[in-house]
Amino acid sequence: MKNTNLKHPFQLARDVFGALVSSHLELSSANKNMASHEELSYQDTKSFLLAHRDIRIAKLGYTCLELNEGLGLCHIDRPWAINPEGDGARYHWVALLAQDAAIKAHFYLIAAFSPRPYLEYGQLRILVSCDVERLEMALQRVVSFLQNLVHFLSVNRLNQAINTQAKDLLDDLRRLIVLTLDEIPIDQYALDLFRSS
Repeated sequence: MKNTNLKHPFQLARDVFGALVSSHLELSSANKNMASHEELSYQDTKSFLLAHRDIRIAKLGYTCLELNEGLGLCHIDRPWAINPEGDGARYHWVALLAQDAAIKAHFYLIAAFSPRPYLEYGQLRILVSCDVERLEMALQRVVSFLQNLVHFLSVNRLNQAINTQAKDLLDDLRRLIVLTLDEIPIDQYALDLFRSS
């Protein structure tokens, strides 16, 4: 059964890290439509990873995007958008994997380049931690999976077992970058957070 509540990986990343990463984006206006925002997000991640390809994590993230463009799960001319008429809609975990891995690589590197190990959003302070060796190994597993998938798809079709493998890789990536709420004063702001949820 298709889950219609799934968000595109770039939309999901922006929902979670919105204000944290958005300073890296150079949007020409606040009223860009969602398609333009997704394209800018994709291009921003791709450009960032390409510019830092001498760092292994960036190279792996960039390789994920390159491999994804050859799988046919996303639109050929819009690789940030899943092709609903192809296998991308049916095997959504496979379609999301490469872009999610690239976003994780991008986010980790921005956090690593930051002069402080935490992010601030309003009165919230969020600690960012990651085991870089485990992240690198997870990204290498994604690249290997995608490379094997390119060869597999030349003679076979996607199946649910491959989709499940992609979901497992996504779950591994999700657990590697840990965001921990560090400081939140128990005051009116904290009460307002409860009221707004």
